[in-house]
Amino acid sequence: MTDRMVFGTAEDIPERVSSYGKRLGRRPTWMELRKLEPRLFALLKEAKATDGSGERFCANAVWYGYPPYPGLKERVTRLVGWFRDGGEHPVLSTAEAYDVAYERIYDALPDCRDCCCL
Repeated sequence: MTDRMVFGTAEDIPERVSSYGKRLGRRPTWMELRKLEPRLFALLKEAKATDGSGERFCANAVWYGYPPYPGLKERVTRLVGWFRDGGEHPVLSTAEAYDVAYERIYDALPDCRDCCCL
């Protein structure tokens, strides 16, 4: 955990819950997020380039990271979701945006193989 991560209190959460999905009736698409936050594409490329060819590989280790190396998750949360750096944004600051980015980037990682996750 770093000093950059701010979680707030339970009272903060209802104010930060998005109405974006309700207004559109859908979640934002990956392409919409990519246009709004181009750095997401760099994280997707990094996930796709991850070498999982060794005898063992753990996608969760890459996603969550181990100190002192930040995982992809921490870097994604800086760009999208409730606690993104850069302040409020009607789309990027939503849980829906985080879900879309998380699914797209995590799914690009190689599958776990012979690790403790299985």
